[in-house]
Amino acid sequence: MGCVSSKGQPPASRGATGSRAAPPAVAVGPAAVAGHQPSAKADARRSPDDPIFTTKLAATGQPKELRSGLLAAIDVTGEGATRDYFIESNLGHGSFGEVFRARHRHQPSRTVALKVMARERIKVTSIQREFAVMEAMGSHPGIVGYHGCYKTPEKVTFVLELMNGGELFERLVHKGAYTEAEARPAFRRIARALAYLHSRGIVHRDLKPENLLLKEDSYTSEIKIADFGLSQLIRSSERLVKVCGTWAYAAPEMADAARPGYDTKFDTWGYGVILSVVLTGFHPFDPEGGLPVDTIKHRARNAIWDFDQQEWEAMSAPARDLIRRLIVKDPERRLSAAEMVEHPWLREHTPMFNSPGSPSTTSARHALRSTTGAAMQDATPDPDGPVVAEPFDPALWLTRTERWRPSAGLQAGATLG
Repeated sequence: MGCVSSKGQPPASRGATGSRAAPPAVAVGPAAVAGHQPSAKADARRSPDDPIFTTKLAATGQPKELRSGLLAAIDVTGEGATRDYFIESNLGHGSFGEVFRARHRHQPSRTVALKVMARERIKVTSIQREFAVMEAMGSHPGIVGYHGCYKTPEKVTFVLELMNGGELFERLVHKGAYTEAEARPAFRRIARALAYLHSRGIVHRDLKPENLLLKEDSYTSEIKIADFGLSQLIRSSERLVKVCGTWAYAAPEMADAARPGYDTKFDTWGYGVILSVVLTGFHPFDPEGGLPVDTIKHRARNAIWDFDQQEWEAMSAPARDLIRRLIVKDPERRLSAAEMVEHPWLREHTPMFNSPGSPSTTSARHALRSTTGAAMQDATPDPDGPVVAEPFDPALWLTRTERWRPSAGLQAGATLG
């Protein structure tokens, strides 16, 4: 069969369905196979009726040269991703298929993640849409890298940057909320990544903590946008109408029949909700963590929330102002990603001071020191700004586990569509 088997082993020389070998796989993308270059001969061997490559790319509004590039960057590899990668472990699975950690056969220092999708388990249009988005996306430091695509008659495999730190969701569950000093560099990068995506006509449509991945398991790890399975290419004047994504982070206009659809500001709403969760440890529409799902949905669709909880008292005015300008029901009044990047809380080299007497620790070790009552004179350096030493008040410290409140709106799998 080509590609990756369910047990992560290279395919045998015979096809999986019998003695006859399966048709060859095809590699596509900017760096699908090291040392292999696209060729006219390889392009000629492309199956003309494969819906993955017969996308009507003109409908996306992308430049003609980009559309033609998508169809030309094709090379035959014969055995799918396992020709070039050893499978090391299974990183997870979902309705689409599985994700594996893999190592390049000829470059042992190169490790990647292989997202393997079974054609029979996913709509052709879904794979088609995700492929077009990934190829049009390009590269950005705030987005999980895309290195190409392999296809066989049974499976489609995306080669992606390996993220070793896991999901932001799991980090929050196990270690609690971020301080502003911890969150600001990561969320500045995410904001710039969103602005970049929107400038290329891409709406993510499923921003949530599960789709933000940490590069490493550390408090200062880079966080990158992942999973473009629901993303869509969009013209500047276009509106989308499909109901999809995760309701706890979906902008109100998606469910508002009175509005003519939604656009890129759908993503900035989700960014605002996530930032609120990251800084406080609770969902803005379920601050106490016990509301029924229908109540949370009603509050989200009507942008009913406030700054009344104790955690907000410790937050800086710029942080509150940014979130206030993002979690706005009317998209016309909501910040775009380009506007968001210029907000004072996210501006480069802007030192952030918490309110007087607020928790200001920048790593787990500070929580251990809090019992001594000693002032903090050291701080973890912000890679994008100066080191700031701040006083520490142990009486107001909330431990990381206390700064996380489970909510029905935060659980994985609460999807729309």
